[in-house]
Amino acid sequence: MKRDLKSGVRQPSTRPVPVIAERIHDPVVPVPPDKDQATLRWALWIGGCAVFAVVVGLEMLKPPAPAPLAVETPQNRPAAPPPVTPVIPLPAQPASLAEKTQSVPRPEDAPIPLPPVTPGNRETVAEKPTEAERLAAESVMLLAGPDAQRDAAISRDQDLLKRAIQGKAWNAYRGLLGKSLKASLAKLAPGQGVNRFDALWQEPVLYQALLRWRTLGCFSEADITSLVTDEYTGTFIKWLLHNNKAMEELLLTIHPKDNSAKMLKFFMDTWPVNEDKYAKYFALAVACAVVFDEPMGIPHPIGKAKYGEESSVNPLQRYLWYVKKNEKGKLAAPVHHQSARDLIWVVCAPVSTSELEWSLDKMQLRRKNWGHAYGMVKYLMERAVNGLNPYKEYSFAEILKEGGVCADQSYFCVNTARAQGIPAMTIGGETNSGGHAWAGIKIDSNEWTTGVGRIAGAAKGQAANPQTRDAISEQEIQLWNDRYHQSPVVTLSVWRHLWLADFFAATDNVTDNAATIHLANNIGPTPKLNISFPMVPRGMPNARSCANAAESNAIPANKRISSPTLSSAKPR
Repeated sequence: MKRDLKSGVRQPSTRPVPVIAERIHDPVVPVPPDKDQATLRWALWIGGCAVFAVVVGLEMLKPPAPAPLAVETPQNRPAAPPPVTPVIPLPAQPASLAEKTQSVPRPEDAPIPLPPVTPGNRETVAEKPTEAERLAAESVMLLAGPDAQRDAAISRDQDLLKRAIQGKAWNAYRGLLGKSLKASLAKLAPGQGVNRFDALWQEPVLYQALLRWRTLGCFSEADITSLVTDEYTGTFIKWLLHNNKAMEELLLTIHPKDNSAKMLKFFMDTWPVNEDKYAKYFALAVACAVVFDEPMGIPHPIGKAKYGEESSVNPLQRYLWYVKKNEKGKLAAPVHHQSARDLIWVVCAPVSTSELEWSLDKMQLRRKNWGHAYGMVKYLMERAVNGLNPYKEYSFAEILKEGGVCADQSYFCVNTARAQGIPAMTIGGETNSGGHAWAGIKIDSNEWTTGVGRIAGAAKGQAANPQTRDAISEQEIQLWNDRYHQSPVVTLSVWRHLWLADFFAATDNVTDNAATIHLANNIGPTPKLNISFPMVPRGMPNARSCANAAESNAIPANKRISSPTLSSAKPR
């Protein structure tokens, strides 16, 4: 301590005081040297990992480096391109290096050319099969037995027909029908004698398949596909293929000389306008189709303002006219009760619609007595001797008023009958005095007469078949009155066997083909059936016949072939 001179107070000394170790007791904790080194190493390892993670992350965020450009050498230098006019590019924002390199096409991105298709590698190229190929590969249809009428079989049948319509694969569909028919017929137990194929007729699905096969054979695939293009236009063909009676009527009537394409077109035209009554008037439609598949002229085109002057028969108008008059009950012979084979002798009247109307309005004869119409026209000798033409117009009214010769009498009688729905024909033959014309009329549902206006001494006459334009003899017409020919059961039985014979011929089954034709002939009463069946007319027209000459003005004779007998006929 030292004293402050001014105050006299002692102040502490500033000199350091020595520390005595024995008197100081501060505690000291010693640190091991190994622990300090481990802590340092751990801190360094964590820091290094963090730095590595940061470096890797930054590298991944970087854009990919551009591919190194190839160094141009004399060996790989490309040929100099042709000079082009330089184009000054529009200013654009600078793109990144990655975008620039991506815009440059690289060799590995170029498309690899496919090898050309050659006959050697054609099978390796996958092609989608057509509907025709798919139908050809289908398994046979179930046509016989109780399972053939179950829902599964019916559903498959509908699906196959739908596919044929949509895929326009009618030949393939018909081929599938034929394959299925062959498989099913092989499983049927044959009968004896004329009942040999009764098992077939008693299987409804199998018989319908045979009718379908035969019906589709009447038309070419091109004919059908040109008209049936979708489900809507296919409604008629679907209706036909599900209607056994309609298919039978068509097959009983159609002739190899008929123009099947025009027939089908007529069916397609009449179907929409009379769909609800088509089944009732299908025979009428068939008759019009086979008669008017070739144009039919009207040799004396007269008419009222209501119908206009007609120079040829309009098939659709003729069909609808008979439907309308039949519905009103104005016809002496209702057309819906007649077959197409009879109706071809009705619709073929080569007269205008106004003449048909005149017959309905003026003629009051009964069907049984329609032959009297021949005598209603008085015989005009001056026309026969001097060729006098007394008519202002060649109409029914003028003929009835002025009279005429045998050709005029038969023309009046036959065509007024046809207007009433009565089948009729003009027959011509020779007498000692020259040619003569008379009439053949179906005076009831089972009887034809060829004696209307016939005179003694006339040779057997001939008529022109309006379907084939061939001649048919008076003897054949008289044979139509035979009860076997008039029987629908016998007629259908004969033709069923002929349709089946056609199938056997198509499948090269010679034995069954011959046996079936033999059965068809045995079903008829006499061998004359071979030449007299009404659906197979034979012969040629007599050019000297005045009756045939009169009708030939309206019917072009452009169908001339000899018709087969039943023993050799093979429907198409």
